[in-house]
Amino acid sequence: MAGFNFARRIRRQYFDLRIFMRYGTLNPRVVTLADGRHELSIDPGDPRCRKKIAADGIRGKQRRNQVFWRTAVNALKPNVALDIGVNFGECLFHMDYPQCTLAYGIDGNPALLPYLEESRELHPQTHQIRLHNALVAEQPAKEATFYVSKKASGGSTASAGVAEMGDSDFQEARVPVTSVDTLLSTLPKKIVFKIDVEGFEGRVLRGMQKTLAGCQTALGFIEFDTQMLNRSGEDVSDLWDFLQANFDVHMFVEDRLVPLLGTDWSGAAGYCAEADDHTDLLLIGGSNREMAREFVQAQFVESKSPA
Repeated sequence: MAGFNFARRIRRQYFDLRIFMRYGTLNPRVVTLADGRHELSIDPGDPRCRKKIAADGIRGKQRRNQVFWRTAVNALKPNVALDIGVNFGECLFHMDYPQCTLAYGIDGNPALLPYLEESRELHPQTHQIRLHNALVAEQPAKEATFYVSKKASGGSTASAGVAEMGDSDFQEARVPVTSVDTLLSTLPKKIVFKIDVEGFEGRVLRGMQKTLAGCQTALGFIEFDTQMLNRSGEDVSDLWDFLQANFDVHMFVEDRLVPLLGTDWSGAAGYCAEADDHTDLLLIGGSNREMAREFVQAQFVESKSPA
């Protein structure tokens, strides 16, 4: 363990040096993403921004959610692309969009909005990107409490139970509440979505049932952390039944994608435990799923999925 920590410290120092050499500071306000083309406005005081976002850009690393977002949108050319739990926009701003696609970035943390708006202005397709500061749930409401992590933006949450799990201090903010069905005034024929909301994933999905029922093709990527789901008051077995009723479900287990179509929670729980109860799911829905199935097979089954 001591050797591992030493190696990690050396690696971090190496990337800190490269960050300083590129930007002239260890805490840049605007960084270049891994594709070498798109820029992102970040909080220079957020340690996650330097350790993950800036360092990933330096080494050209694209994480699994970024690969999904870029390749899925390019392959399916959806009418709508939803990034819910957008954080600083590492996925949202990491690509050029097809002309037919309207991209939404939604996050409950009001402190992120100035950075997201600056990143949108830096993006060549500003007019195709919409930003919303809101908590996404089953039903819209005037407002609700959102717990903003003072330590790192990625730890912010709408769940008091999840906030109590962490070792961070939280600041409470009152934010508006929407649902996907409320947000989208027109039902899209094709939709790509990414949901990373610290245990609120089930609530988001239940608030987009009208959208899912009306679309031809839906392809989604969601975080699936059983501890956070439980702390948010979610019955994981019931959520799994909901997913099975609405989607073809695939689970990432380390570097492989496991199809779990028709598998009940007792059967899926073993795979989830193998992934340390913290993983991602790919969801294929809609009345015509063939295009999404072909994409998943080619991108994540036939080729090794990124970590």
